[in-house]
Amino acid sequence: MHKTDANDLSRTGSYRLVIAVGASAVDAPQVEGAPASFSLGAPRPNPSDEETSIRFDVPAQGGSFRIAVYDVNGRRVITLADGERPAGRYETTWNGRDAQGERVGSGVYFVRLEAGTVHETKRITRLQ
Repeated sequence: MHKTDANDLSRTGSYRLVIAVGASAVDAPQVEGAPASFSLGAPRPNPSDEETSIRFDVPAQGGSFRIAVYDVNGRRVITLADGERPAGRYETTWNGRDAQGERVGSGVYFVRLEAGTVHETKRITRLQ
């Protein structure tokens, strides 16, 4: 993504400036592009009694996705992200509460990314 003039000031995105000192532009480091596919990062910190951060990637072609937390019985505890986003790397957090705002008990939970044919699951251990 790039900006060309004042008419696109409202466009948002992630930008990275790479400056190579003492080398030609050909030797400059490669700037990473949009992710190739949906993916779910490892929850951090894990285990946790506070907020847990969960990173996820949305590919260039985009598409609908959902990230939700489930208990060991497979019941959805809370949906953390749902819908579509522009290509990029994102982060969401889980504060250890369910959809009604109640604090969940200590134990093992699963964060799951579902996007078309992509299904990834990571384990989260909650402490109190």
